[in-house]
Amino acid sequence: MPFIIEKERDPLYKDGLEAGLEKGMEKVSETKIAIAKALLKQKIDIEVIVKSTGLSREEIEKLK
Repeated sequence: MPFIIEKERDPLYKDGLEAGLEKGMEKVSETKIAIAKALLKQKIDIEVIVKSTGLSREEIEKLK
């Protein structure tokens, strides 16, 4: 267990972890946008897209 404690204190580990989390969140956002675009093409109601993707109505309107 001492390795874990030291790893968590390592600034490079923290930087890498933060970078990985940020990249993962960007990927999630890109996926939500792709889904919203596909639903818009199918003429799905915007409120359904909002509830399905978690994107705001304004974000979806910009995709049109």
